[in-house]
Amino acid sequence: MSAQTIQGCLSTAKFRQYALQTLESVAGFNIPAYDSVALSGYGAGTNPTSAVYSNKGVQVAHATLTYDGSGNLTNITVATP
Repeated sequence: MSAQTIQGCLSTAKFRQYALQTLESVAGFNIPAYDSVALSGYGAGTNPTSAVYSNKGVQVAHATLTYDGSGNLTNITVATP
């Protein structure tokens, strides 16, 4: 992958799409029907630590993402109300 491709993947819109696709591809990941996702919790790094899934304005799930010291995703915890 070229440096230009990597840089392009890190743009906010592309990164968010990549993060959502990655979350949804994790084995056993099961989220009820939703029409919006809000990523938040950007700390010192550029990785989101929270994803709130909503359907018609009602939260249907919350994912908490944790990372190691190098910014690699290490754990995803999903809770539904």
